[in-house]
Amino acid sequence: MKRLMENRVKKLIGFTGPKPKKRTGRWTLLLVEDRGKVISIGRYQGLTITSALAILAVVAFAIGLYFLFGRETGENKRLQNALEASRQNAAALRDEKERLMVRLVLAESKLKTGQDKRTDEKPASVATVAASAPDTSTRSLRDVEPQDIHLQDLIVLNEPGNHRLRIEFKLKKTGTSIETVSGYAFLILKPDKIEQKLWVTIPPVPLISGKPAQVRGGQSFSIARFKSMKFEHKYSPGQDRFQYVAIFIYGTDEKLLLEKELPVKMQNVPPVSTE
Repeated sequence: MKRLMENRVKKLIGFTGPKPKKRTGRWTLLLVEDRGKVISIGRYQGLTITSALAILAVVAFAIGLYFLFGRETGENKRLQNALEASRQNAAALRDEKERLMVRLVLAESKLKTGQDKRTDEKPASVATVAASAPDTSTRSLRDVEPQDIHLQDLIVLNEPGNHRLRIEFKLKKTGTSIETVSGYAFLILKPDKIEQKLWVTIPPVPLISGKPAQVRGGQSFSIARFKSMKFEHKYSPGQDRFQYVAIFIYGTDEKLLLEKELPVKMQNVPPVSTE
């Protein structure tokens, strides 16, 4: 009996209970309201890591965009600098062209002066014969164009929808002088050459013997080489049947430089807004 009891004691002493399972560490976020209610958020560590990775991804994306747009900005600045340099080069070339044109005009003027001097050195007898010869080149003022001013590219545009005429032409200086030519310009639109009361003067001034009486009331201009002139006339319906246009160009000293009368070749065009 005693031995039996000893064996049971040994068995009890040698018996070991089941070992508890080792639990992995886990973070839990506890939030406590003012009223004492507890809210637990499990897997806090995983959420924190995920948020950190998302923030890193956003930062990396922002850095990539910064470098990308920084490179594009640098390229734009480089192109702007190249454009500005091209503009400066174009301006320099334009100035150089103007200087060369002035030199060319001066050279032509000197050449013409030398030719005039050689012409003046002809024998007196030849000059007398030439002076006594009749001048067959004399024409009326309407057909003679002074050397300083030349008219070209006359266009008469009719806008039936707006009841408006637009007259455009170019004045070109043909002389060798480098000085500008300034003055005043007039137009006279004529249905015919007889009824002066039907003529329209642009700008409107009185007429004396078919010519503007107030020279300084014309459209002013100044020509270095050429000048585009533009005139407009608003007419009443049915009063656009002009057959001729007379152009008068005066200098600042009110001297008539050019008088030209041409037939009107009217071109109908769609209305153009003046705003």
